[in-house]
Amino acid sequence: MLVITRREGEEVVIGDPAAPLGIVRISVIKGDRVRIAFE
Repeated sequence: MLVITRREGEEVVIGDPAAPLGIVRISVIKGDRVRIAFE
């Protein structure tokens, strides 16, 4: 389960932090819409 709190700039690591599969970053929050970025 992935739970994202709604704070801009927050990053969530997917997988092992030593060798992550990816990183999800909260870019922009406007009302009910949240823009995320994947690395």
